[in-house]
Amino acid sequence: MESTISDGVAGDVATEAVAGEDVGAEESALAGVARHRASSGIARTRLAALAGSTPGWHARDALVVAGLEDRAATLAVHLTIAGKKRLELARALSAQPKLLLLDEVLSGLNPTEVERMIGIVRRIRDRGVTILIIEHLMQAIMSLSDRIVVLNYGKKLAEGSPADVARDPQVIEAYLGDPALAAKLHGNG
Repeated sequence: MESTISDGVAGDVATEAVAGEDVGAEESALAGVARHRASSGIARTRLAALAGSTPGWHARDALVVAGLEDRAATLAVHLTIAGKKRLELARALSAQPKLLLLDEVLSGLNPTEVERMIGIVRRIRDRGVTILIIEHLMQAIMSLSDRIVVLNYGKKLAEGSPADVARDPQVIEAYLGDPALAAKLHGNG
């Protein structure tokens, strides 16, 4: 369901293809600008970018933020999984969102890639973009979040600061599965 929601919000341009053609990272980021600006297509936006207009600058800036500036001419199909995830971020950023929805952006990444992606998400947040992130890696959530809402089987279990949520016995029990251990960790047992 999250993918359907994000597709509806962000559009349905695939990372590896636009209108059936393999595209590079810059073109994919430009697709985000084209989608946001509701222009008459990527070709028009590409021409604007080549002329140095604002949409092209946003796409190039998004590639820099996502750490893909050195891969702007690389076809998306040749990027690693981590590279494709960063490209998805660049596409979203090229539209200059005020709110960015991230759905398990860290899944499938190795520890080094996770740390790099956390840094990228932190830079995006530090630029003033509000981020709503769905993620299972608690290290990421705890280091990136000002406020956390914990869901368990679709019901809100806890809400608060990272420190408050980390101490919540219901959260500990849900993630560790042991009420006695939860009580012990919380200091009640």
